[in-house]
Amino acid sequence: MSTFARKFSLTSLEENPPVWWAALLKQWAPSGSQGEDGLRFAVRNNSCNFYIRGQSVGLIDHDQQLKPRLLVSRKYVDQTATIDDPVLYGADDAPDLAAIVEVAKTKCDKEKSVVDRLVGSNIDVIDLEMGLPASYLGWSSSRRIDLVSLERRDGKILLVFWEVKLVDDGRLVSQTRPKVLDQMERYTHFLREASEHIVKAYANACATLAAVHTAAKALRPDIAPLSGLLSEVVANPAVLAIDGAPRLLVFGEADKRKRGHLEKLAREFPLLHIESEESSLQLRFVAVEGS
Repeated sequence: MSTFARKFSLTSLEENPPVWWAALLKQWAPSGSQGEDGLRFAVRNNSCNFYIRGQSVGLIDHDQQLKPRLLVSRKYVDQTATIDDPVLYGADDAPDLAAIVEVAKTKCDKEKSVVDRLVGSNIDVIDLEMGLPASYLGWSSSRRIDLVSLERRDGKILLVFWEVKLVDDGRLVSQTRPKVLDQMERYTHFLREASEHIVKAYANACATLAAVHTAAKALRPDIAPLSGLLSEVVANPAVLAIDGAPRLLVFGEADKRKRGHLEKLAREFPLLHIESEESSLQLRFVAVEGS
């Protein structure tokens, strides 16, 4: 059974920094900073993913000799490729990251772009596309929660999990039972069963993000700051806890019929409805209606 974990060693990157590592750091846009050309970083289990406008571009990990390498989707390097296995770049390689990122931008869909704008508007977001291991609870396929953020409540700093949907998503509506409810219930089950692993994992992730930020600041003294809550977790991991009720964020203007469906969902799970980009994109505490 897979254990949920978040960790990534920067030692090899610090001792002998690849050219592409500095390029990635210079383009990093930490949570809370807007910019369509900024990269977002996310800590995984012995790797680190990076995204542009919510679209995954590639990841950094280590080979069997513990040397850092960069893996990029082949479709971003060769648009005529018929297979999508990753292109590997070693520590001595110098890929054209600017060209790769430009191609990746063309693959972004509306929901991913919304997720990126939410990251850019919320300094306390610490992860996106949180992968839930399929084997953890015997699932047939993996699941992904769109956003993980930090929130202060009752003397603790809570991990909060957000599933983002566009208002036109068919899984939000049904004459019987919307499919999104099954999705949210699976998430709730996972958060309950794996809570200890999740808290430990994200304490590690916060420490890694802080270390990456230190490296980036050496290259870019004016880089946007990290979350104050993240810094508190790094200083005292024991303050971190988990909010076991995942939240549903619905983006887009809703007519009367859709509002009726959203009202029903809000009685089942915490729901935040953001109607447009002109609305506040701030994530905030929401409770189940009537609770």
